[in-house]
Amino acid sequence: MKNKFRLIAILMIFVLILSGCGKSSDESGNNTTPTESLTPTAAPSVPGGSGSASDPTNGSDGEMHLFDTTSDYSHDGSSSTSSGDPIATFDGSVLEALTEAKAADSSLWSGLSTDGFATAEGGSWDMSPDGFYDASIFTGEYSGETDIDTIYDPMRNIAPRAGLLTAGEWNDNRNFDFLKKLLANGQDENFSQYFHDWDLAPFSRLVISASCEDGSVMANAPVKVFDANGNLLWSCRTDSAGTAYAYYNSNGALGVPASLIISHSGEDYNYTVSGSDLDDDAVIRVSFGTANHTPKALDLLFMIDTTGSMWDELEYLQAELEDVINRVKNANPNLSLRLSVNFYRDLEDAYIVRSYPFSTNIDEELRDLKAEFADGGGDYEEAVELALDDAVNNHDWSEDAVKLAFFVLDAPPHNTSEIRTSLASSLEKAAAAGIRIIPIAASGVDKTTEFLLRAFAMVTGGTYTFLTDDSGIGGSHLTPTVGSYVVEQLCDLIVRLIDEDF
Repeated sequence: MKNKFRLIAILMIFVLILSGCGKSSDESGNNTTPTESLTPTAAPSVPGGSGSASDPTNGSDGEMHLFDTTSDYSHDGSSSTSSGDPIATFDGSVLEALTEAKAADSSLWSGLSTDGFATAEGGSWDMSPDGFYDASIFTGEYSGETDIDTIYDPMRNIAPRAGLLTAGEWNDNRNFDFLKKLLANGQDENFSQYFHDWDLAPFSRLVISASCEDGSVMANAPVKVFDANGNLLWSCRTDSAGTAYAYYNSNGALGVPASLIISHSGEDYNYTVSGSDLDDDAVIRVSFGTANHTPKALDLLFMIDTTGSMWDELEYLQAELEDVINRVKNANPNLSLRLSVNFYRDLEDAYIVRSYPFSTNIDEELRDLKAEFADGGGDYEEAVELALDDAVNNHDWSEDAVKLAFFVLDAPPHNTSEIRTSLASSLEKAAAAGIRIIPIAASGVDKTTEFLLRAFAMVTGGTYTFLTDDSGIGGSHLTPTVGSYVVEQLCDLIVRLIDEDF
C-alpha cells in the first residue's frame, strides 16, 4: 500500500511539473513568474477526463499520463505540451490522490528537485523545499494570463505568510461557571466523560489572588495547598495578574484543602482554608510583603506536531509563528527573551521528539522552525505525552521568567494507563513550575482532544486556542463547545496572549 501511495505521489509531482510551472519570458526577454490570478478564457478538459480548470478536484475520472520527457510552457497564451511514451497512468480523483499520497508519505513532497525530469522555457522550476505547495494540478490546455497555482491547486491558493490563519480563544479558568454548567447539563452529551477518559478531573479548585502590601501584583509566587494532615495536594504559581488556580483534585485525588502557603521574597504567608473558599465562585485574597521588581524575562517554548496530518497547515503555522517571535522580540528590546522551538511525531517515525534548548539566538531558532516539514504519523494518535514530558522536564526553565509553552497539534496521544499517568505527572510539574500551557488546536482535532487540551490549559493557568474555518485554509476545524468568542488573526492572538503576561 505504501508503494502504491508513493507511486501516486511521484506521478502527481511529475504531472504538476509538466503542467508548466516554469518561469516564462515577457516581451522584453526578462524572465518572469506568474503572479496575478486571472480566470482562464476557457474551461479545458483533463486528459482522458471531464474536469475543468475551474473545478480541478473532479477532473480526472479518466487517465492522467506521466511522461518522462520535457514540457514547454509559455505564458503568452500557448498551451503546455508533453511528448514521449507515458511511464505511468492513474485513474481517479486528483484531490483524493494528492491527499492520500501526502498522508502516506509526505516526505515525497519536500526537498524535491526537478532536474532531469522537466524544464520550461526560461529555466527550470525549483520545487524545493515545499514542492507540492508551489506546484499545480495539470488539467489540460488553457489560454490567457493565468496564475497556475491559483487555478489548479484545489488544496490551497494562497502562499504562506503571516496574518492568514484565523483563531479563537476560550479561557475556562475565567469562564468556570460556563464549564460547570456544561458538565452538569448532560442532556446532549456527557462532557465530563471527555476529561475522565484521560483520568483528569479539573472540577475542583481554589482561586488565589495575591498582592503586596503596597497594592502591587504578586507575580510568579509559589502556592502550595495542603490537606488537614499536612499532605501536599497541589503546587502552582501566581500569574502576571497575581492569580493562581489550584486544581487540588485534578489527578483524581480526594483530598480536601485545609491550608495553603504562599511564598514571596523569602517570606511565607499561611492561610487557613474555610468551607466557603471551596465554592466555585470564591476567591482567596491575600496581601503581604513588599514588591520585588525583577527584570522582565520570558521563556517562550513552542512544541509543534509535524506528523503527516499537519501538512495542510504547517507551512502557514511556521510563517505565523515566525512573525509572532519577531514581533515580540522587536517590541520588547529590553526583554530578556529565550526561545525554544521543538517538534514531535510518533513512535517509529524519523524522530519522536526533536528538542532544542532555550536560546537567546532567535535567528537560529527561527531557522530550526522553518526547516521542519510534515511527515510520518501513520495513525490518528501521536506522541503527545512524550512531547509534553520533554517540554516540561527536559528544558532549563528560568526561575524568575514568565514561562509560556505553546502546543500546536491536531491529534491526541494514545490512550493507555501509562500515557495517562505520564500526562498527569507532566501537568502537575508544569503547574508547580509556573509553566503555562497554551494549546493551539489545528484541523483534525476531535472532541476528546479538545477537552484534553482544555485540561492542559486549565490546570497550568493557560488558555485554550483553536484555529477556525474563517481563513479558508487547511482542513475543517472543529467547532469548540464554548461560549461567545472573537475570531482573530492567529499571529495577533498569540502576541496578545504573550503581552498579557507582562
